[in-house]
This record gives sequence, structure tokens and C-alpha cells, in this order.
Amino acid sequence: MNSSTLYPLIRVSAAIAIMQIPCHAITVMDYMIIANGDPDDIDKALALSDSELGAIGVNNSTSLPSGNPSFPTGTRGPSSGIGLDGDVAITHQGGLMTSSNSDIHSMNTGAGSLGAQGVDSSNSYNGTTDNGSQISSSNRFNTSSPTASFSVLGQNNGVQGGIDHSDLLSELNLLTMTADSLTATHTQTITNSIQVDRLDNFQNNIPELIVFDIQTNGTDLRLDTANWTVQGDADDFVIYRVEPGAILDSQNGNFLLGGDIGMRNVLFYVDAGQGEGSFSFDNTEFFGYSFWDAKGSDDNEAAFNNVRGCGQLITDKVNFNNVSMTHCGFDVGVIPEPSSAMLLGLAGFLLAKRRRTQA
Repeated sequence: MNSSTLYPLIRVSAAIAIMQIPCHAITVMDYMIIANGDPDDIDKALALSDSELGAIGVNNSTSLPSGNPSFPTGTRGPSSGIGLDGDVAITHQGGLMTSSNSDIHSMNTGAGSLGAQGVDSSNSYNGTTDNGSQISSSNRFNTSSPTASFSVLGQNNGVQGGIDHSDLLSELNLLTMTADSLTATHTQTITNSIQVDRLDNFQNNIPELIVFDIQTNGTDLRLDTANWTVQGDADDFVIYRVEPGAILDSQNGNFLLGGDIGMRNVLFYVDAGQGEGSFSFDNTEFFGYSFWDAKGSDDNEAAFNNVRGCGQLITDKVNFNNVSMTHCGFDVGVIPEPSSAMLLGLAGFLLAKRRRTQA
């Protein structure tokens, strides 16, 4: 294709992007977990064991994390309860899930009462062991009320196939491009594990979008037996951008809020290397933090073991063992509207992707 043909196509595609992609994404906020991995590169997009989605501490099979420090005075952490907001998007064709002794609660988010929503309408989602999907009677779906009146998790009852996630993926592309382009307001280099309580205080009575760049000089960002607290005003929003190639690792750590900052106001944003972990949490609690690795590597993994929290998780593969999590995803409406140049860049990306697909 020559340039005289390509440039008009880019302009047309940009116009389509402007019309079809909202300036502030809505669909992304509907989901507690978004798993984007290519099944050719990963084992299962979603693997649950002794876990609960859309609730904290309701399933008797889950237990509290152990070994992490106590919450400092004046901070807020997760508490027990059913949020009924455990929706999951599995966005790749053929993406699979497994579930063992786990619960999904889903009524209170925009995605509806469908729980895990995948693209593939084949046996990947029908509750049998076909194609590696394993969903047994020990897994339950809450379809009525906060009293946890359960039924057996299965096809069209907590697991739904045939969902078109193209708008969701377009929103994610736009959001990641925008997040990458933001000007940093703070920078810091962290090359050793954080082993003392950290407090980032942004209280100054001025509404702010704080973009905090963390450089790790090739190491991972690790919280080790310590608390990370963000303290701010109700209209402060904080995005931590971790150096590309680094993952966020928490061992016996807590991510907490202080002051009046809201529970949808903090985002950790990583860009892990191909085939790497994105988030590795053991014996960890978090409240009001969202964790994104949405750059499309296809085979990055969030591995949570003995974790409870309120937030949002976006990566390729999600592996939960003894996890209680409910939804309080980052308010993407505070991310500035994209420029026309950025939309042109997205249009060019989509055109290139289409050409590769058609080749």
C-alpha cells in the first residue's frame, strides 16, 4: 500500500475512532478483572482456587493473609462483605478458565449478573472438562441477594460465552496510550525492596492528578513486610507508572489509603516484559488500588496467593489461590481526553494490526 492510499485511511480510521471510542471509557470500569491473554501463549486466562470474586471473607474456604504488618493508625484497608461486583472479562478467542471451590458474586456492576464473560461460545465455557475448562459443583454463583443464596456455577449461570469485547479492548488501547503520554509530576528511583512503611502524602487542598514515575534500574518493585499508604484529598488521583520490564511484587505487604482520598483513586501501572509476571502478591491486602498491565504482551501473569482486597486487576493471565476480592476500580474518567494525534496513532496501530491479520 503506498502513502497516498495509507494516509486517507489513517484519517478515516481516526475519525471512526473519535466516533466510536468514548473520551472517558465506561466499559473498562464495569469489570473487576480483565484477562487479555492469547490461549496459544498461556495456559488458562483465569484460574480460581479457594477464592471468591465480588466478596471479601464470605466463602468459608478463604482465610486471611498472614505475616503482613498491622495497619497504621488512620489508614483504611479491606473489610468483610459481599459487593456483588465480581465480573470478569476474558477477551481473547478461546480463552479458558478453571475454578475449584470458588464463588462468583455478580449483580452490582454495569456488565450485569453474568460473572465471567468470555468470547468463545464453545465448550470452553460450558462447565465440562472439554478444552481444559474445569468447573465443578463445588463452585457457586450468587444470583439473588447479599444473603449469598447460591446456585451451581455453570454455562449461562455465572459463566457466559459469546461476548463481544471489541469495544472494551479499544478502550484499553486508548487508555494505555493516554496513560503512557502523561507528564510525570513526581519521579523516584527504587532499587531495593521496600521494608519500612511508606507514606505518600498528597494533601494540599488542590485537586490533582498525580503521575508518579518509579525507576527501578532493571530490578522489580518489591514491598516486603511493610505498608504502602497513599494519603490525599478526596479529589486527588494517583497513577504510579513502574519502569517498563519491572513487575510489582508484594510479600507480606499492605496497600492502604489515608486521609480523604477515595477508593477509586489509585492506580499501579506496569509494563512487564514478554512472558513475565506482572503482579506477584503473597500474604497481601489492598484497598482502593487498581493494578494494570494492559499492554498486550499476551502471556504475562498476575499470581495472587493468600490475598484480599478491593480494586481492579488487568493483565493477561490471572491465577488466584485463596483470594477474596471485590471491585473498586480506578476512575478512568480523570484521565485527560486524548489528543487528535493520539487518536491518529491508535488508528495507525489498528490499521497495522489489520494488515498483519490479513497477511
